[in-house]
Amino acid sequence: MQKSLKIIHISSDYPPHTLWGMGVYVETLQRGFSEKHKDICSCVATASKSIAESGVCITTSKEDDLLLLCRDKIAIFDNFGKFLLWQEKLADSILDYFKTNSSQNTVLHVNNWMSWLTAKKVCKNLDLPIVSSVHFLQKQYESMVENPIPTYHNKIIEIEREMLSESDEIICFSDESKRMIKEVYCIEREDLFVIPHTSKIRASDIRVLQPTHNLLFLGRLTHDKGILEVIESVKYIREKYPDVQLHVIGDGELYDKILEQVLPFVTLHGYIDNAQEIEKIANECSFSLLFSTSDVFPISIVDSMACGCIPFLPNRESVAIMFEDGISGFRIDGNIGKKVADIIIDLLSNNARIVDMRKNTQKYYNTHYSIDTLLSSTRKVYEKALSDK
Repeated sequence: MQKSLKIIHISSDYPPHTLWGMGVYVETLQRGFSEKHKDICSCVATASKSIAESGVCITTSKEDDLLLLCRDKIAIFDNFGKFLLWQEKLADSILDYFKTNSSQNTVLHVNNWMSWLTAKKVCKNLDLPIVSSVHFLQKQYESMVENPIPTYHNKIIEIEREMLSESDEIICFSDESKRMIKEVYCIEREDLFVIPHTSKIRASDIRVLQPTHNLLFLGRLTHDKGILEVIESVKYIREKYPDVQLHVIGDGELYDKILEQVLPFVTLHGYIDNAQEIEKIANECSFSLLFSTSDVFPISIVDSMACGCIPFLPNRESVAIMFEDGISGFRIDGNIGKKVADIIIDLLSNNARIVDMRKNTQKYYNTHYSIDTLLSSTRKVYEKALSDK
């Protein structure tokens, strides 16, 4: 049967070693459309390391990746100029693909500025609509005093402005991102769609939510994610409840530093790609802590909410409203570590409230972050981009 719609998901981040939620987002869309929308041909254009992954049909060469991309598994590039050249190489691969495949009814789905230059070069040769998803905005770094602003900061902002102005359609994950595009980037356009991401974990599969003394950190082990502050917060909780344990899922530059501390209450699981394994660990945790200064819409919180983990996030203007504060999670002002510890200490004295909040968290996930909503809403954006072209 002839496919009625073809989507090329362009991404520099994709399994098996995803660095951010971007890779998970792209994989979720690709597999979701392939499984649930049979009339859509959904494929991925990315680096050669993912060539064996289902749905990946366009890649750069291994030689180009070795020359232009960072070999460190916790970073995509270490040379900005080389990375821009890599984007052009990926565009060449996409154009080669269309030499033998029809481009009719095709939409290019860009993921952040990292894919924009690729799509831009493709569209110099093929008049295709571009849908761009905004995962993170570079100007956020300007309010993150603990994160150094890179030398290419302004260049990325230029690329972002072009992407936000020239894309046929824009997808934001939250109202906060939409506001930032309009107020901080001064981009005036009405077609900014807000479509929250979902999780690979299916909440309907989870049966019983118990009040446990286990906490979860799910994310990269880097300073900006706040893992060291999370550990200090857990130490404070253990003064009152010494049986509290912290499960850490993720990899990053701080892994060895944490390992060397030999903390008996911390279990380092490392990077886990398998959703069922993450679910098994998260199901046993009542709380999910992420003290990040670099996330707008942290996918790891969505994953943990699917398992009924009560989330704790900093209450910053740029962070999405992802739950009902005090009902299905907590947004914390100021000295987040101490305040989170005090709230959890109070909750641990009331098992019934923990169970109620875990149920509320999972219910909020089912209502707001379902895979069907993500796919159907995103499909409508693709169809609009095609019809308006």
